[in-house]
Amino acid sequence: MNALSTDQKFKAGSLLILTIACILAGELVWSNARDYLRNLDNLTNLRLYHAALHAANQLSAERGPSNSLMGMSPGNNTEAQILQLATARAASDNALMALGQLAAQHRPLPFLPQHQLVDIHQLLRDARSRVDRLAALPLTERSGEHIDQAINGMFRVVDQINLVVTVIENHAAKADRSLSDAILMAQVVGNMREYAGRVGSLLMVPLIQQRPLALDRRRNIANLLGRLDEMNEQLNHQIGDYWDRPGMHEAREQVTQQYFGTGSTVIQTVLSNRNNGRYADTAASFTERYVPTMRAIEQLRDRIVDSGTNQAIADLKTARKGMLLAAVLACGIAAVVGTLLHLARHRLLSPLLRARQEIIALANGNYETLQRPPSGQEARKLFDAIDVLRTHQQQRDLLEKRLTLLTRQFKQQAATDPLTGVSNRRALDEMGEHLLLNAMPDGWQVGLLLLDIDHFKLVNDLHGHPAGDEVLRGVAQRVRSACRSEDNVGRFGGEEFTVLVARTDTNAARLLAEKLRQLIADTPIVLADGKALFVTASFGVALSNADSNWADLITAADQALYAAKRNGRNRVECAPEADPERSA
Repeated sequence: MNALSTDQKFKAGSLLILTIACILAGELVWSNARDYLRNLDNLTNLRLYHAALHAANQLSAERGPSNSLMGMSPGNNTEAQILQLATARAASDNALMALGQLAAQHRPLPFLPQHQLVDIHQLLRDARSRVDRLAALPLTERSGEHIDQAINGMFRVVDQINLVVTVIENHAAKADRSLSDAILMAQVVGNMREYAGRVGSLLMVPLIQQRPLALDRRRNIANLLGRLDEMNEQLNHQIGDYWDRPGMHEAREQVTQQYFGTGSTVIQTVLSNRNNGRYADTAASFTERYVPTMRAIEQLRDRIVDSGTNQAIADLKTARKGMLLAAVLACGIAAVVGTLLHLARHRLLSPLLRARQEIIALANGNYETLQRPPSGQEARKLFDAIDVLRTHQQQRDLLEKRLTLLTRQFKQQAATDPLTGVSNRRALDEMGEHLLLNAMPDGWQVGLLLLDIDHFKLVNDLHGHPAGDEVLRGVAQRVRSACRSEDNVGRFGGEEFTVLVARTDTNAARLLAEKLRQLIADTPIVLADGKALFVTASFGVALSNADSNWADLITAADQALYAAKRNGRNRVECAPEADPERSA
């Protein structure tokens, strides 16, 4: 034994302990680890599935306040109704965001959830835009066709999210067949909630217009009600053992009492007047009475998913206990391993620990050389390698610092006009497109001030190009000093400059332009020879709207600038704003 090296002794002892470990604890650890990972995967799948169901439910629930808003004249909308729609939309957005975050953290799925969610967001924006445009019109100008189009837009959003739900539930059921019952029941209850919502949406047009139900609409409603009865009966057979789980029976009874009781009564009250079109309810009052009856369906679905989740958590705890038992066995093995490691500590382990400290210090940027401990030949070679690594790391850090500095300088030069020090055309285009892109979802306006120095050619002709350069620098400096730090000042080309203002309106943008015009006109520019030169500038002001792109905004500001020049120069002209009703 003494003839063996420290490394060989360590390997021999480790091999002996590993053999014992494989015999005593291998099967136990592997079995519990598989159970643990399977249940952990089940829990992750159920949480993702629950998030998808929640997102689908929120999108379905958003139809209620949307339908209610479309059923009232613009002047009759209460703050509570507007707040209710805003709250529903925020809940939908939050649910989609939470689903996207969970999907991004989930192991690869048989589809691309981020791409699917991007499509859903676009469909949702389009659907909401239709609802808002329709709600802005007088009630008499809202045709049944347009209302149906707006409602169908929300249907398409829900259909798309349901495709994501289906893929997730299929993936979860294939991963573990024990989840099939909970997923299948949740799917049936989710479909019940969607069909119930669609029944209410199909009644919106007749209620809004107070007209009889068309034959095809009555058939669709009858089909949906028939499917609801079938799914209700199907659920009674499928729920099986879940009846005995806490709260399940009460939740099922609530569905029977609230939706198939109160909700069906609300529907039948409307259908009883389907031929004469004289309904006791308006669209808003129907929504207020009908939508709450569907909440019991949502609660039953959540109860089913929660029950499956709780079972997965319980199984996960059981598997964890098994893993702890295996860990106790591993600790016994570790005690034996510790005895063998003690034999190797003086010649191998202590030097390795010191080497580890040096590597950590090196990774943290500390290049100080620590004192080497007594060690064997293998450890000495390791410390020699660390020294080589330290030298190379120092050289690399130096090169990275130089590269970062050069990159920052090049980036600044690429975005700056070399004469005036303000943004150049390229940087202006990037900033303008970025601001317009961010302005679209939030609804705020971007202002563009385009200014041109009046009779600049005369400055060059009379005083020379160096004087012209002084004028350009002086104007740029005055404009930049008078603007806010968040306003972007740029040189558009030649003697033209721009000021890009985010979150503004016509009055504020015009006041800023007038302020800049007065500052340029009143403040002389002192040339190199000491001569004071007065110049003026003409301004064109344009503001973005919901449909604006960067090229349109530049064109509008340019046209306003030409108007200022035609009207005598040294003045401010604003481009006319688009009529929001005409653009809609």
